[in-house]
Amino acid sequence: MQNGEVEACLRMAGSMGWFWHVRGHLSEGREALHRALSQGANASASLRASAVCWESFLAGDQGNSTEALDLGEQSLAIYRETADRWGTGFALQTLGRTAVAQDDHPRAQQVLAPTLSIFRETGDKWALSRSLYLLGVDAFSSGDYVQATAQEQESLALSRELGDSWHIAGTLSTLGQIELSQGSFESAKGYLQETLSVLRGGSNYQAAMALHRLGVVARCQQDADGATTLQQRSLALSKESGDKISQAYALCELAILAQRRQNFDQAKALLNEALTLLHDAGDRFGTAKTFEALAVVARFRDDPSRAAALFGAAGALREKIASPVEAFEREGYETELRLLKTRLGGSGFATAWSIGRTMTPEQLLEYALEGN
Repeated sequence: MQNGEVEACLRMAGSMGWFWHVRGHLSEGREALHRALSQGANASASLRASAVCWESFLAGDQGNSTEALDLGEQSLAIYRETADRWGTGFALQTLGRTAVAQDDHPRAQQVLAPTLSIFRETGDKWALSRSLYLLGVDAFSSGDYVQATAQEQESLALSRELGDSWHIAGTLSTLGQIELSQGSFESAKGYLQETLSVLRGGSNYQAAMALHRLGVVARCQQDADGATTLQQRSLALSKESGDKISQAYALCELAILAQRRQNFDQAKALLNEALTLLHDAGDRFGTAKTFEALAVVARFRDDPSRAAALFGAAGALREKIASPVEAFEREGYETELRLLKTRLGGSGFATAWSIGRTMTPEQLLEYALEGN
């Protein structure tokens, strides 16, 4: 292939990156980018950086956080070498997306904050909207709902101005999650239903997350059948897109619903599957929630020491990522801890809780998957 043909191939691959991301064609997109890059050693630095950045983006979509981080750093180095300010912002934003997925709040702030000034200076409202969205997600996961709402609303206003339905849907879905986390179920439902209306089948990943969140709302409003149907739909879409995190979240909710039907074997199996996906994706927020769900199953199966250890592990993980128990889950969470303290006694509970907090990540994964 001639150099001109290689450049054209890389240019097309880079421009298709967003399409693959939105449509959920993750493996197909990565194969095309990898193929173009393998043939483009002599292509211009900016084209190679763009292709690497999009490969990082798609690796993140697949839950491969370590690979996404490595590719993002490669892209950033190339852009900085060429003094490409917009490209540097793009690479920093991609690294920020990975940091948000890993609940690494200091890193997310470090790499995303500079992108606001970069994209304001370059006049790129689309990229600015994306950075605001990511910063809002990061603020939400650390429990700062006021900051999260402000940033998502600013992102939403820009996306509406641009007519960008994909970003409109993303911000609406996050605003729905913020409302859900504070127990404002009807407001959350409104945002999430609008998300699905905007998407109209356009993004399996976003639709899967919106359906998952609507399913949580249904569970909280005591509609178990509706919640189950919504989570099953979410799981099917997330499997189509290949997104590990949305699959895991749907599985975790289906496990909670199974536990409420007293089907503890099914609940344990679903949670094990979710935990494996979350571990592979490096999602610590979801992992903490799964530990808590496994703890409830352990208590019902008359294994209070295991339950307390898993709650301790979840608590330690939440402290590391500065992510508190959400308001709508707090009453149930505190009830579980009271029941365990009554059953084990103060010292017994403290001992088991401490065991969970001091295990290594590898020990914790093995311990959590083991169970009864």
